[in-house]
Amino acid sequence: VARLARRAAEADEALARMADAAEARLREDPEGRALFAEPIAVVHRLLARRIAAAGGWEEARIALEKVETLAARLGGAAAEGRPLAANVGGALVRLTAKGKLEFVREPARRSNPAAASPDPWSADGAGEEDKPRRGGG
Repeated sequence: VARLARRAAEADEALARMADAAEARLREDPEGRALFAEPIAVVHRLLARRIAAAGGWEEARIALEKVETLAARLGGAAAEGRPLAANVGGALVRLTAKGKLEFVREPARRSNPAAASPDPWSADGAGEEDKPRRGGG
């Protein structure tokens, strides 16, 4: 059991490093087609990170099943060159017809004139740890 746990931790660390490298590349080119050139496990990890950051949740609180479903829908839309918008984990994820991928906080369900501003792959210098987190843990 300990050996299996160690191997799982090593695989998770390798996946995290691959996701970090892919995220750095995507900061330069936040295009959906570029994202889907990555291995699907990396795609899932990156989507969960960006959804969590935009939605104000901790990454671990984003349901993997929802991320997998979103990845499949985004991948199809990107391949066909069509736009897509979806709400997941408190975030609005938008893929434009030109292939740009954006993550913003989901708009309030009540009438709110303040529009969310796009948060593409680039970080604005504010640490993710500075953002308030919903949902304990």
